[in-house]
Amino acid sequence: MRITLMRTVGAIAVISLLALAGCGAPKYEITHVGPAGPPQPPGCPLQVTPGPPPMPVEDIAIIKVRCARGQCQAQLNDRACEMGAQVLHSVHSLRGGAYHQGTAALFAQGAQAQPPNTAPAPPPPAGY
Repeated sequence: MRITLMRTVGAIAVISLLALAGCGAPKYEITHVGPAGPPQPPGCPLQVTPGPPPMPVEDIAIIKVRCARGQCQAQLNDRACEMGAQVLHSVHSLRGGAYHQGTAALFAQGAQAQPPNTAPAPPPPAGY
């Protein structure tokens, strides 16, 4: 009984140390896939889309951030700004929302930002 208790306490101590060591781990991971642009300040204007970009782009990095709920998109945007991105595309959450991932990109040579869709919404069907 005493040996089992000591093993349990020892296992808890090891797990606690490993958990504490993980606290200092980076909160983001960047995989470079092309040359970055000039760094921009946090909160820089980005064109963000959950799917493929609507214009030609040159991808510069795949960014994954570990975040608290409600802060994921801002952290992802800030990392993209640091890399000089103009576009952040293919944005999605991973592991139940604990991580967000997206691809930072620059407009391809000659491509321009797409204006936001400002077309009026179609009228509702008759009878509503």
